[in-house]
Amino acid sequence: MAATDSRYVRLTRNATGLGAYSSLWLTDDHMMVVVSTGYSDLYSRVQLRDIKGFFITPGGRRLWWTVFWGVVTGISTLFLLNTLTLRGTPVIFGVFVGLGLGALWWNHLLGPGCHVYVVTGVQTARLPALVRRRKALRVIGRLRPLIEAAQSDLAAQLSAGTATPFAANAAAAIPPAASANAEATARASTDETRDSPPASPGDGNAAPTTAPPPAPPGT
Repeated sequence: MAATDSRYVRLTRNATGLGAYSSLWLTDDHMMVVVSTGYSDLYSRVQLRDIKGFFITPGGRRLWWTVFWGVVTGISTLFLLNTLTLRGTPVIFGVFVGLGLGALWWNHLLGPGCHVYVVTGVQTARLPALVRRRKALRVIGRLRPLIEAAQSDLAAQLSAGTATPFAANAAAAIPPAASANAEATARASTDETRDSPPASPGDGNAAPTTAPPPAPPGT
Protein backbone atom coordinates (compact mmCIF):
# COMPACT_ATOMS: atom_id res chain seq x y z
CA MET A 1 0.00 0.00 0.00
CA ALA A 2 2.86 2.37 0.73
CA ALA A 3 4.05 1.90 -2.82
CA THR A 4 0.69 2.96 -4.27
CA ASP A 5 0.08 6.05 -2.11
CA SER A 6 2.90 7.85 -0.35
CA ARG A 7 0.48 9.81 1.85
CA TYR A 8 0.03 6.83 4.17
CA VAL A 9 2.41 6.06 7.01
CA ARG A 10 2.58 2.54 8.42
CA LEU A 11 1.65 2.35 12.10
CA THR A 12 2.11 -1.40 12.60
CA ARG A 13 3.84 -4.34 11.01
CA ASN A 14 1.75 -7.10 9.51
CA ALA A 15 -0.04 -9.03 12.25
CA THR A 16 -0.80 -12.60 11.29
CA GLY A 17 -4.17 -14.20 11.92
CA LEU A 18 -6.13 -17.22 10.76
CA GLY A 19 -5.62 -17.19 7.00
CA ALA A 20 -4.94 -13.45 6.81
CA TYR A 21 -2.65 -10.69 7.98
CA SER A 22 -3.52 -7.11 8.82
CA SER A 23 -1.82 -3.73 9.13
CA LEU A 24 -2.70 -0.21 10.19
CA TRP A 25 -1.91 2.95 8.20
CA LEU A 26 -2.26 6.66 8.91
CA THR A 27 -2.77 9.77 6.79
CA ASP A 28 -3.79 13.37 7.49
CA ASP A 29 -7.46 12.90 8.44
CA HIS A 30 -8.07 9.16 8.77
CA MET A 31 -6.47 5.80 9.43
CA MET A 32 -6.79 2.76 7.19
CA VAL A 33 -7.19 -0.84 8.34
CA VAL A 34 -5.93 -3.31 5.73
CA VAL A 35 -6.73 -7.01 5.95
CA SER A 36 -5.16 -9.20 3.26
CA THR A 37 -5.59 -12.87 2.51
CA GLY A 38 -2.99 -13.02 -0.26
CA TYR A 39 -5.75 -13.12 -2.89
CA SER A 40 -7.81 -10.09 -1.86
CA ASP A 41 -7.47 -6.99 0.28
CA LEU A 42 -10.11 -5.42 2.51
CA TYR A 43 -9.80 -1.72 3.32
CA SER A 44 -11.64 0.03 6.17
CA ARG A 45 -11.35 3.78 6.69
CA VAL A 46 -11.84 5.43 10.08
CA GLN A 47 -12.04 9.24 10.14
CA LEU A 48 -10.07 10.79 13.00
CA ARG A 49 -12.80 13.36 13.70
CA ASP A 50 -15.37 10.56 14.21
CA ILE A 51 -13.37 8.62 16.82
CA LYS A 52 -14.87 8.76 20.31
CA GLY A 53 -12.39 6.46 22.03
CA PHE A 54 -10.58 3.11 22.22
CA PHE A 55 -10.86 0.21 24.60
CA ILE A 56 -8.48 -2.69 25.12
CA THR A 57 -9.38 -6.20 26.27
CA PRO A 58 -6.97 -9.02 27.18
CA GLY A 59 -6.00 -11.46 24.45
CA GLY A 60 -4.34 -14.86 24.42
CA ARG A 61 -1.77 -14.23 21.72
CA ARG A 62 1.28 -14.43 23.99
CA LEU A 63 -0.08 -17.58 25.66
CA TRP A 64 -0.64 -19.40 22.37
CA TRP A 65 2.82 -18.53 21.05
CA THR A 66 4.32 -19.60 24.37
CA VAL A 67 2.61 -22.97 24.07
CA PHE A 68 3.69 -23.40 20.44
CA TRP A 69 7.36 -22.53 20.95
CA GLY A 70 7.40 -24.42 24.24
CA VAL A 71 6.32 -27.60 22.46
CA VAL A 72 8.92 -27.06 19.72
CA THR A 73 11.66 -26.46 22.28
CA GLY A 74 10.62 -29.42 24.43
CA ILE A 75 10.54 -31.90 21.55
CA SER A 76 13.85 -30.60 20.20
CA THR A 77 15.42 -30.93 23.65
CA LEU A 78 14.30 -34.56 23.92
CA PHE A 79 15.83 -35.41 20.55
CA LEU A 80 18.96 -33.49 21.50
CA LEU A 81 19.43 -35.51 24.70
CA ASN A 82 18.71 -38.74 22.89
CA THR A 83 21.33 -37.94 20.26
CA LEU A 84 23.89 -37.09 22.95
CA THR A 85 23.12 -40.39 24.69
CA LEU A 86 23.88 -42.21 21.45
CA ARG A 87 27.17 -40.27 21.19
CA GLY A 88 25.98 -38.42 18.10
CA THR A 89 26.29 -34.78 17.05
CA PRO A 90 22.88 -33.13 17.47
CA VAL A 91 23.50 -30.10 15.26
CA ILE A 92 19.98 -29.85 13.84
CA PHE A 93 18.26 -30.37 17.17
CA GLY A 94 20.60 -27.87 18.78
CA VAL A 95 19.52 -25.29 16.20
CA PHE A 96 15.85 -25.98 16.95
CA VAL A 97 16.42 -25.70 20.69
CA GLY A 98 18.18 -22.38 20.25
CA LEU A 99 15.47 -21.13 17.91
CA GLY A 100 12.73 -22.14 20.33
CA LEU A 101 14.41 -20.50 23.31
CA GLY A 102 14.98 -17.30 21.34
CA ALA A 103 11.36 -17.22 20.18
CA LEU A 104 10.11 -17.75 23.75
CA TRP A 105 12.23 -14.85 24.99
CA TRP A 106 11.13 -12.58 22.13
CA ASN A 107 7.48 -13.48 22.70
CA HIS A 108 7.87 -12.52 26.35
CA LEU A 109 9.47 -9.19 25.48
CA LEU A 110 6.60 -8.26 23.14
CA GLY A 111 4.27 -8.13 26.13
CA PRO A 112 0.79 -9.51 26.77
CA GLY A 113 -1.70 -9.96 23.97
CA CYS A 114 -4.82 -7.86 23.59
CA HIS A 115 -7.75 -6.91 21.39
CA VAL A 116 -8.21 -3.24 20.52
CA TYR A 117 -11.53 -1.67 19.47
CA VAL A 118 -12.19 1.81 18.13
CA VAL A 119 -15.51 3.50 18.93
CA THR A 120 -17.07 5.97 16.49
CA GLY A 121 -20.49 7.54 16.27
CA VAL A 122 -21.90 4.68 14.18
CA GLN A 123 -19.93 1.55 15.06
CA THR A 124 -17.44 -0.24 17.28
CA ALA A 125 -14.80 -1.93 15.13
CA ARG A 126 -11.83 -4.07 16.01
CA LEU A 127 -8.33 -3.10 14.92
CA PRO A 128 -6.83 -6.53 14.14
CA ALA A 129 -3.33 -5.16 13.56
CA LEU A 130 -2.98 -4.23 17.25
CA VAL A 131 -2.45 -7.52 19.07
CA ARG A 132 0.06 -6.55 21.78
CA ARG A 133 -0.81 -4.23 24.63
CA ARG A 134 2.49 -2.34 24.62
CA LYS A 135 2.27 -1.64 20.89
CA ALA A 136 -1.39 -0.69 21.17
CA LEU A 137 -0.71 1.90 23.87
CA ARG A 138 2.11 3.36 21.79
CA VAL A 139 -0.09 3.68 18.68
CA ILE A 140 -3.01 5.18 20.62
CA GLY A 141 -0.62 7.67 22.20
CA ARG A 142 0.51 8.71 18.74
CA LEU A 143 -3.06 9.05 17.48
CA ARG A 144 -4.36 11.03 20.47
CA PRO A 145 -3.00 14.50 19.49
CA LEU A 146 -4.06 14.00 15.87
CA ILE A 147 -7.60 13.09 16.93
CA GLU A 148 -7.81 16.07 19.28
CA ALA A 149 -6.57 18.41 16.54
CA ALA A 150 -9.07 17.05 13.98
CA GLN A 151 -11.99 17.35 16.39
CA SER A 152 -10.99 20.84 17.57
CA ASP A 153 -10.90 21.98 13.94
CA LEU A 154 -14.39 20.55 13.43
CA ALA A 155 -15.68 22.32 16.55
CA ALA A 156 -14.17 25.60 15.34
CA GLN A 157 -15.88 25.21 11.95
CA LEU A 158 -19.24 24.54 13.62
CA SER A 159 -18.94 27.60 15.85
CA ALA A 160 -17.91 29.76 12.88
CA GLY A 161 -20.81 28.51 10.77
CA THR A 162 -18.63 27.05 8.03
CA ALA A 163 -19.69 23.51 8.90
CA THR A 164 -23.47 23.51 9.31
CA PRO A 165 -25.19 20.66 11.12
CA PHE A 166 -27.52 18.39 9.17
CA ALA A 167 -30.69 19.91 10.61
CA ALA A 168 -29.60 23.41 9.71
CA ASN A 169 -28.76 22.26 6.21
CA ALA A 170 -32.23 20.80 5.82
CA ALA A 171 -33.88 24.03 6.97
CA ALA A 172 -31.65 26.13 4.75
CA ALA A 173 -32.62 24.01 1.75
CA ILE A 174 -36.09 25.69 1.60
CA PRO A 175 -35.99 28.43 -1.10
CA PRO A 176 -36.56 31.93 0.36
CA ALA A 177 -38.95 32.87 -2.46
CA ALA A 178 -41.20 29.90 -1.78
CA SER A 179 -41.25 30.70 1.92
CA ALA A 180 -42.17 34.37 1.23
CA ASN A 181 -44.95 33.38 -1.21
CA ALA A 182 -46.46 30.95 1.28
CA GLU A 183 -46.41 33.58 4.02
CA ALA A 184 -48.09 36.20 1.75
CA THR A 185 -50.79 33.73 0.69
CA ALA A 186 -51.59 32.84 4.31
CA ARG A 187 -51.76 36.55 5.27
CA ALA A 188 -54.13 37.40 2.36
CA SER A 189 -56.42 34.50 3.24
CA THR A 190 -56.62 35.69 6.84
CA ASP A 191 -57.45 39.30 5.82
CA GLU A 192 -60.16 38.17 3.39
CA THR A 193 -61.88 36.08 6.03
CA ARG A 194 -61.80 38.91 8.54
CA ASP A 195 -63.12 41.66 6.16
CA SER A 196 -65.99 39.73 4.46
CA PRO A 197 -69.56 40.84 5.67
CA PRO A 198 -71.95 38.34 7.20
CA ALA A 199 -74.45 36.71 4.86
CA SER A 200 -77.91 38.47 4.56
CA PRO A 201 -81.23 36.61 4.47
CA GLY A 202 -81.74 37.48 0.80
CA ASP A 203 -78.40 36.22 -0.19
CA GLY A 204 -78.65 33.21 -2.41
CA ASN A 205 -75.67 31.70 -0.74
CA ALA A 206 -77.27 31.97 2.70
CA ALA A 207 -78.67 28.87 4.28
CA PRO A 208 -82.55 28.60 3.83
CA THR A 209 -84.75 29.28 6.85
CA THR A 210 -87.92 27.34 7.71
CA ALA A 211 -91.05 29.18 9.03
CA PRO A 212 -92.71 27.77 12.11
CA PRO A 213 -95.95 25.73 11.43
CA PRO A 214 -99.35 27.60 11.98
CA ALA A 215 -101.11 27.10 15.22
CA PRO A 216 -104.17 24.75 15.07
CA PRO A 217 -107.68 26.47 15.20
CA GLY A 218 -109.30 26.96 18.58
CA THR A 219 -106.03 27.34 20.33
